[in-house]
Amino acid sequence: MDFKFTDEDLAWRREVEDYVKAELPPGWTEQDLSWPGGYGIISLFEEKYKEDCRAFWRKLGKKGWLRMGWPDESGVKKTNVQRAIYGDVMMYHRAPAGNI
Repeated sequence: MDFKFTDEDLAWRREVEDYVKAELPPGWTEQDLSWPGGYGIISLFEEKYKEDCRAFWRKLGKKGWLRMGWPDESGVKKTNVQRAIYGDVMMYHRAPAGNI
């Protein structure tokens, strides 16, 4: 069995990486936005990040990236591997990415 990513998977990773780097506020990834135990970002719960999170969610929604598993006329259907890639990139950058 070959466990390598396909060219399509790698292109998807680059697309998500490029998008996250362009759309998150400067310095977001480097900020300490996680719980002391490392359980994920807390930006959702802090007033000072609320608008950044909502703006990012709106952009993800317009791209169809918040409903990748449930395609409709405006959604984007991705494979399980591609959805895992999306989650990996979003978590690496501590992006407020919805329910990943």
